[in-house]
Amino acid sequence: MEFRDSFFVTLVILLTSTSSKILCYAIVCYKCDSISLEACATSLNVTELPYENCPSASLQCTMSIVDSITYRGCSSTTPSIGATYSKKCNTNLCNVGVYPPGRMKCYQCSDVSCASSPQGIPHPCLYHQEVDQCYLDIRSATEVYRGCRSDTNHTMANTAIYCDYNGCNEDSAFGKLKCAYCDSKLSLGCKRDLMTPSNITQFEMCEMDMPLNGNNSCFLYRNVDHVVRGCSDRHITNEIKLNMKRVTNCTNKDFCNTGNLPLQQCLQCNSELGNDNCRYLPTSVSKSVCGAAEASSCYAQEFVNWHVQRGCARAPQRNDVNRQYECDDRDDCNATPFIRCYKCSTESNKDCGTWQKPGFLQIEECQQQGANCLIAKFKNGVTERGCENEHFNCSLSTVVDCQQCQGSFCNRNTYPTARLLCYQCGSESNDCSKVLAQVPLPCPQSELEPVNGGKSECFEYFNNPLNRAVRGCASNSTEYYRCMLQSKSGCRLCSTDGCNNQMSRLASD
Repeated sequence: MEFRDSFFVTLVILLTSTSSKILCYAIVCYKCDSISLEACATSLNVTELPYENCPSASLQCTMSIVDSITYRGCSSTTPSIGATYSKKCNTNLCNVGVYPPGRMKCYQCSDVSCASSPQGIPHPCLYHQEVDQCYLDIRSATEVYRGCRSDTNHTMANTAIYCDYNGCNEDSAFGKLKCAYCDSKLSLGCKRDLMTPSNITQFEMCEMDMPLNGNNSCFLYRNVDHVVRGCSDRHITNEIKLNMKRVTNCTNKDFCNTGNLPLQQCLQCNSELGNDNCRYLPTSVSKSVCGAAEASSCYAQEFVNWHVQRGCARAPQRNDVNRQYECDDRDDCNATPFIRCYKCSTESNKDCGTWQKPGFLQIEECQQQGANCLIAKFKNGVTERGCENEHFNCSLSTVVDCQQCQGSFCNRNTYPTARLLCYQCGSESNDCSKVLAQVPLPCPQSELEPVNGGKSECFEYFNNPLNRAVRGCASNSTEYYRCMLQSKSGCRLCSTDGCNNQMSRLASD
């Protein structure tokens, strides 16, 4: 720099003319752009930059940023229109240094050594952007890139790591992590160690590379009675892949997956031994700590005689098991009852809606423990009852009205509850005088009745061929039409509960 200052002195040229004398000054400036010369934007070494003698019209040097490109040169020839930054100075070679001063500085490399923590100082980014970032792009153990996000000559992978302060991409691309490996099906002590309060001690060690942008981790897999701990790069079995929601991962320290499982607490009872609450009211049975160190789950079994047994660990093998389940999602998880629901459809049994003969309805044993019982009405007018499942539930698009409840046989009673009540007699050999002495019955729903609710009516008329009164609901289409075929005064219609008991002509019934 001293050499250049001594060599490029300000020239004073005296021009003589017939009319006047003019003094003109020339200046020397660095001349470059970062498109053709990267050092124009990034280098702190001035020996890399070319320079030029400015024409007499330029008495200043300039630095400017236009469309993220850095320009240096004489003020009269350096682009500055539309510049986001521009600076002028008036001494030789003054347009030097990183510009603007706040330009992001990142470590930049792409060779084999790029995986290790870089040495030296970070380099200014080639392209200037108001908001820029450094990146660390790890593709493999031998392919690692570092640089500025504003770089256009590198396409980042989706797993690239970004940061937003100078030199922040300095971390080593890889680390090491040690984990505990064990499988409760292969050895004891994988679930908990009764001699140490916090961690298991019976395990093998596994170690793996930990790329900063990778997914490797220590893991703990717990699925009912099966527990596996290990390194994610080698111990994820097909069983675990199918149950990834059961996996807990950690990377915060070596052997982070060694924590003891909490002591399991379950309901432990048997209705065959006289504890009826085990079957009918399991929530009233107190949970207790399982005695076995290897117990990590609870079970509940229902036998063909409807007795129930609940306990710790795996369910015992019996030939008379009707239904059973195992669980580990919470203490006392085996308190969930076995549910039975009424199952029927008005397509085959009108009593499914009117609830006149519930003793003849089918009973369904729900396969999902704790399932809801449902009563659902469909767009085609059919009403069904049963256990909630993926094929029968309130969210189906064909369901227009739905009622769900919790507890065995809770899907009882007339549905919809607002059914019209009418006296129904005479069409068969039943005696209307006896029927009128009782309460009216809910009307069945006709397949012709509109889903959104049609006109519900009771009717009564005298059937001359039968020589007796006939009463019923409009949803009984056959008798209703016979009533409508009577003379105007011969068929009486009404629409309130029990209203079809008024015709004086029928008093003799």
